[in-house]
This record gives sequence, structure tokens and C-alpha cells, in this order.
Amino acid sequence: MVQTQFSKKVKFVRHYGACELATNSPRIFIEDEGIEQQTTVSCTLQTDGTSERAIRTIVTIGRSMLHHAKLNKCFWAEAAMTAIYVKNLLYLEREAKRKRSGETGENEAENTCSLEGGFESD
Repeated sequence: MVQTQFSKKVKFVRHYGACELATNSPRIFIEDEGIEQQTTVSCTLQTDGTSERAIRTIVTIGRSMLHHAKLNKCFWAEAAMTAIYVKNLLYLEREAKRKRSGETGENEAENTCSLEGGFESD
């Protein structure tokens, strides 16, 4: 589908060691197409913590929207989707602003303030 819809060749497939891709027919197809399989470590504390924080943020924003608008819980799905939309929009806006200002994002020292020189005394 990716090759036909976007006219791009799939270079690799990243998965957590899914059994579906280890069976004969998908494995043979992947090898014949020259697609590299990359397995990730599932259930690691680092990735679990990141995803848990992201989910908690979306839940909190969705609950706040429902509470502020005094809506019933039946609108939870719409509130969650709106929270995700807003979160993605803020990220894209921040990235666009960073590109406009010419920041590379590679050097964190560029984005920090320095208090060298101290303070004047009266």
C-alpha cells in the first residue's frame, strides 16, 4: 500500500518482535522485497514512562475541556481527539517558530539564559 499510494519503497519495518511477522508468508515477503526488520524492546521503563506521561497529558486536557464546557462524559472521545489535535498543533507551531528563528536545537546552551556577571549592589 505504501509503495502504490505514495510511490515510495519501504526500507525497514520497526516492531516489538511481533509474532505475526515471524511466520513464513510475511517473513518471506519482507525478505524478497529487501525490507529490513528492526525490533524494538517492548515494555522498557524509558518508553513506558514517556508514553504514560503523554497519555496522562491527553486525559488531563480532555477532562479539563469537559469540565470547563460542562459537558457529559459521553463527549469524552471528542474531547480526547481535540486534546490530541491541540497538542499536535502546539508542537508544530513551536517547531515552525524554532525554524524561523534559526535555532538548530542541537545545542541546548543556545536556549538557556546565563546569569554571569552577577548583580549590582546598591
